[in-house]
Amino acid sequence: AVKNIFSLSAGAVAKEHAKIELQNGTKQAGLAGVWKEELLKKNYQIINVGNAARTDYERTVIYDLTGQFPETIKQLKADLNANVSTIVPPFLSQAVPPGENALLATQPPEEIPITNISEGTADLIVVIGRDHQQNNFSLR
Repeated sequence: AVKNIFSLSAGAVAKEHAKIELQNGTKQAGLAGVWKEELLKKNYQIINVGNAARTDYERTVIYDLTGQFPETIKQLKADLNANVSTIVPPFLSQAVPPGENALLATQPPEEIPITNISEGTADLIVVIGRDHQQNNFSLR
């Protein structure tokens, strides 16, 4: 019998309930919104869409803020042909509102524990890069 690997992965993604924020890392307006619609079709839980602090991302990057959603990361990486990072870049640490976590103000960005950033917000942040702009609006 032939297994449908896409429905298996979509089920695993839905079961994990990872909260994903999409950010546009390019100068093309509306890119994160377009990808939101595509990802929703595959059972991803998109909780926020916006612009990244930088607009020069060549490749799409998935920032894993919790380390708790391996199936979702695996499927997102395959769907978007994206890089995955567990290192929190400075622009993510600066996005936390003042007073949200006092620990953030006292540590260099490279030493900020990723769990402190993700509490109550996204589990994963996907920054869409130039590799997914213009007419390339289809998942693998």
